[in-house]
Amino acid sequence: MKNTILVMLLEQLIKMISPEMVSTMLDAGLDAIEEYIAKSESKIDDATIIPLISMIRTSFNIPDNDVA
Repeated sequence: MKNTILVMLLEQLIKMISPEMVSTMLDAGLDAIEEYIAKSESKIDDATIIPLISMIRTSFNIPDNDVA
């Protein structure tokens, strides 16, 4: 019974999520990773992870909507 209710709830939540909401959530997640990397002492992650994030943004058309 609980499983059925959870499945029904998840189905309704998924129907409510728009592509814009997904893009906004992914942008926020990528921003958080970028901020964490910027604060770290290591330059290796700057050279590896930041380009990967840029590639993800380009591939999935997720603009970096940070307000300066």
